[in-house]
Amino acid sequence: MDNRRGFLTTAGLTAVASLAGCSDLGQQSTADEETGLPTVGDSCDTVSLPAGEYPELPSSVSGESARTFVEAFEKSYARAKIEQQSGKSFGGFDGRRTEIRRQTDDGYVVSVEIRVDYAVKQSDEDTRTDLGSESFDAVYYVREQFASRSAGDRAETASNRAWETVACRGE
Repeated sequence: MDNRRGFLTTAGLTAVASLAGCSDLGQQSTADEETGLPTVGDSCDTVSLPAGEYPELPSSVSGESARTFVEAFEKSYARAKIEQQSGKSFGGFDGRRTEIRRQTDDGYVVSVEIRVDYAVKQSDEDTRTDLGSESFDAVYYVREQFASRSAGDRAETASNRAWETVACRGE
């Protein structure tokens, strides 16, 4: 399991590094060296997200508001990712698990897993539709000023994560 996690982390960081400088990536959050949690600069830019309706950052961040925001955001994200795939149509949600992993002085680290059902109409047969399910896992860091997302496993540690700013409130 550790070898797989290490490989995926290295591959993910390599992919992010190779895409650095691409103008459509938006704000890549930089992690604080001491905590491993993301910070956001003055620009307050967010990454490009798949088309969808995403919730607003909570005006006051508590454990419950962070958990509610993360679950709603990941549902919107997962649905949008399914709908942008050719031939797939969104079928609904088939389970979720959201957990507060850590509280900091400024916010909350929240992990989430959302399962999405979808249908794929087979073009070679008019009456055949295949059904499928896909899981979306991520860890979020939610503060009043911004929320950052890191796709992947639900590990408690935040170190070595590639964070992306997905919501930001300007000063």
